[in-house]
Amino acid sequence: MRVGIQRDYEWLVTDPGGITRLLSQCPTVLLGHEIAITSFDSGPLSPTPDEQSRGWNTQDEVLYVPSLSSVDLLPYDNYDEWYLFETPCRLPNFEVFITYGGFNLAPEPEVADYLNPILERFWAQLSRIRPESYVADGDFFVFATCNKKHFTTVKAAFG
Repeated sequence: MRVGIQRDYEWLVTDPGGITRLLSQCPTVLLGHEIAITSFDSGPLSPTPDEQSRGWNTQDEVLYVPSLSSVDLLPYDNYDEWYLFETPCRLPNFEVFITYGGFNLAPEPEVADYLNPILERFWAQLSRIRPESYVADGDFFVFATCNKKHFTTVKAAFG
């Protein structure tokens, strides 16, 4: 696991498959938040009729999941990217990052030339849209948050 701080966000990067662990060991990090899903298995996701009846909706290829009381219904796969907000939101002009090969917040030197421009855009986007947390799972599991309590919880679960 690699950890760091960038602007107001503490972050960690670890092996892929972390969303399963996050859901099972740290559900409180997600509960009570609106979740904007920008990537599900490398692409957009549309709500089922049942999900629509629960208030889930899409706009500009983002699935918005209203405040959850349980993580059991949250869809996940590979190459997923989520933004967590304390209040309802809309993501204007966003870029999906998890689909870039090897995307993570602590690139090894041999891929830094490739990833550094992508990371500059990532951090600029986080500064612009200000989610409480960012969750992505692809070639690596990536978690970034400005909520210190949530970072401590996730770091302990993954440490």
